Amino acid sequence: MGGSETAGDLNSVSPTFENAHNDLDKQLEYSVSMLEDLAEVTEGRIRPGSMSRTLTTSQPAQSQPSRLPHLLEVSSRRTYLLDRVYEILPVRQTLQHLIRRYIDGGIHRGWHASSKQNHVPTYLSIRTLQVLHIPSFLKECESFSLLEPDTRKVETDPAWIAVLAHAVRDLSNDENRSLFPSYSSEDIMQLPLAFYQASMMALEVGKCDVVPQIRHIQHFGSGPEDSNACRRLLSSGILTAEWLGLDQLASDPLKAPLNDPAFSNASPRVAFEMSKRLYHFQAFMDGTAWRKPGQWCLAQATTGALATELPQNLNDEDLLDVSQVERPSIEFTHSTVPRVGSLMGIQVRKYMQACQHGGEMTYPQVLQFDAAMRRVLDQLPSPLIASLSREGLNCIHNRLLRAHRRFMMRGYSDDGYQESTLRSIECAKSVVAGQRILTPWPALRPWFSKAWILRAALVLTVDWAVSIDRAHPAELVASKRLYVSEVLDLFIESQAQDNRPDMSAQCARIIEALLNAGDQRAALRPLKPSCDGASPQAKEIQIFFDGVSASLLLDGASPQNTGGEVPDLSIFNWFQSNNSGTSEQSDEMSFNFSMIDAWDGGYNAPIE
Repeated sequence: MGGSETAGDLNSVSPTFENAHNDLDKQLEYSVSMLEDLAEVTEGRIRPGSMSRTLTTSQPAQSQPSRLPHLLEVSSRRTYLLDRVYEILPVRQTLQHLIRRYIDGGIHRGWHASSKQNHVPTYLSIRTLQVLHIPSFLKECESFSLLEPDTRKVETDPAWIAVLAHAVRDLSNDENRSLFPSYSSEDIMQLPLAFYQASMMALEVGKCDVVPQIRHIQHFGSGPEDSNACRRLLSSGILTAEWLGLDQLASDPLKAPLNDPAFSNASPRVAFEMSKRLYHFQAFMDGTAWRKPGQWCLAQATTGALATELPQNLNDEDLLDVSQVERPSIEFTHSTVPRVGSLMGIQVRKYMQACQHGGEMTYPQVLQFDAAMRRVLDQLPSPLIASLSREGLNCIHNRLLRAHRRFMMRGYSDDGYQESTLRSIECAKSVVAGQRILTPWPALRPWFSKAWILRAALVLTVDWAVSIDRAHPAELVASKRLYVSEVLDLFIESQAQDNRPDMSAQCARIIEALLNAGDQRAALRPLKPSCDGASPQAKEIQIFFDGVSASLLLDGASPQNTGGEVPDLSIFNWFQSNNSGTSEQSDEMSFNFSMIDAWDGGYNAPIE
C-alpha cells in the first residue's frame, strides 16, 4: 500500500516542478559538455589571418635535428609546402595580368557561376566549372598583392593559385614568353600544371581534407585516365556540402553557413545565394558525371521537401545591392549555369533510372525524355546560344542525341519513328555548331567533347549515306557531305594548342575515311538501281561502315603508314544498345563501326 502511495505521489508532480528540474538538467549538461570540449584539441576552420597558428604550432624540443626530409617530417611539412608554393608566384604586375586574363578569357566566360570561395575557384569536374565571386575575388587579390612576401604567408590563403594555372593555359606561347622571360620554353609548357600542383599543396596546408569548409575541388586533366580522380573529387565536394548543410537550405537564408571562412566578409544575402549556386553546381555534376545508375549522391536531396531552392537569377554585382530584385529568367546571368544545370541533372537521373536494371528506354520513354529536356532548353536565355557557355547547350543536345540514336534508322522507313531521325540530325548539327565557337580556343575544348563531335559526325554520315542510296538531288547530297567535312575542320585546326592532339588526329583520320568512302559510294551510285522512296538496304549500309573500319585498320598496318599507330576503333563504341548496366564512361568512350545493328535493329533487321 505504501509503495502504491509513493508511486502516486511521484506521478502527481506538478508541471512547474518538472520544468524546473528539466532546466537544471540542461544547465548541468551544458556545464559538463563545456569541460569535455576543453579536453578536445580543435583548431577550428582556417580563416584569413590564422595561417600563422597552423605554421607556428609548438613542437616538443628535439635533442638533435630530424634526419627526415622536410617533405616527410610532420612538423615542417606544411611550412615546406607553403615555401614551395610561394617560390612559383609571379611578380605583382604579372599576377594582376593573369588574373584579368582569366576573368576576361574563354575559360571563365565559358562556364561561370559565382561564389566567394575563400580566395579560390571551384573546379567540380572534368568540365571547367568555376564558382567565383568576382568583386570579392578582385578585392582580395589586390590586398594580397600589396602585402610583403613574408606577410602573405601568414595573412592569405593562397589556394586561388589555380586561377593562374588556367590563365596561363589560355595564353598564346608568345604572350607567355613575354610574361615569363626567364623561363625556358619547356618550363612555360609545364607552368599550368605547376600552378595547379602549387594550389593543391596550398589546400593541404589549409587542412581542407579534415576541416569541413567551403574550399575548392578542382580537376586539371585532359584525358579519360583522369576521370576516376575527377569523380573522387566530386564525391568529396558533395560530402563537404552535406556536412555544411548546403543540401538542405530550402528557402531559409539563416541556414547558410554564415560562419564559414569563405563568407567572413560577406553579407547573409551573398552567403545564401553563393551557397545555393555551389550546391546546384554540384547537383548538376552529380546528375551528369559518369557513374552507374543509382549511384547519385544528391538524387533525393535535390527533390526532397528540404531541398535547397534554385539560386536567384542574379549577377555578381547584384548581390552587393540590397535593392536589386531577381532578373527575368530569359536574361543570362552568373546564376544561369547552376540553375539550368541542376534542372538538367534531375532529368538525366530520371532517364538513367529507367535503364537501371539492364533495360533500355522504350520509344515512348525517349519521347518523354526529349520533352523534359526541351523544357530545360526553354530555360536557357537566348544570349547563351551565341556565347562560349554554349558548352552547356551542347551537353543537353548530346544527351538527346544519345537517347534518339537507337531509333534514328527506323525513321527513314517508318513515319512513327521519324521524330528520332529528325532529332538525331538536329542535335548533331547543334553540337558541331556549338563546338565551332571554341575554335579560337582549342585548349578549352574538353577531351570528352571530342567524343560528342565524333558521335555527331557519325549521325551526319549516316544521313549522308542514306541520301546517296536514295538518289537525292546532287545539291542535297552535297550539303549533307558539307556537314561532315565541317566536323573534320574542327579536328585539324589549331592542333598546336590542342590539349589532346593524339585523340584529335585519330578522330580526323576516322572522318577522312568516312568522307572518302562516302565519295566513292556517291560515284558508284549511278551504276546501281535507285531506292528512292523505298527503305534503304541495311546490309549495304552496314557494309559501308565495315569497309571504313577495315580500311583504317589496313592503313594502320601498312608499311607505308608513317603515322605509326593503328587507329584504336574500340575506344569509341557508342552505339551498343546493351550498355545500361555499365557506367556511362564505357558508353562514352567506345566505338564500333558495326553500329547499324546496334541501333535497335537497324533498318529492317529483326529485333532480338
